[in-house]
Amino acid sequence: MTPARADQAKSTSTVTVVCDRSTKGNKMVELDNIKIELNGFEKPLEQIRDSLNLEDKRLRVEELERNMEAPNFWDDAEAASASMKEAKDLKDIIGQVEKLDSGSERAHV
Repeated sequence: MTPARADQAKSTSTVTVVCDRSTKGNKMVELDNIKIELNGFEKPLEQIRDSLNLEDKRLRVEELERNMEAPNFWDDAEAASASMKEAKDLKDIIGQVEKLDSGSERAHV
């Protein structure tokens, strides 16, 4: 609390209450403005999510993981390595989008 505010609080408790309400009101307006701004990102994020074909990527990861369980998976080390890299890359993309979705959901609370 600034010295001027401390003096106001000493002189009348009403001023302190009014200041607190004003500050709280300003914070609520700021929060509402932030929520409005965040809502503006929902549509572009949805379009990005759709363009990434996440469901297809998830299905491909499942397919790759099934192939990795095969007993002869490592017979062709080069192909096995390429499959491992592809699965990792797809999982990274999916993880990044899920992280954005999670952050977006938390922001709307």
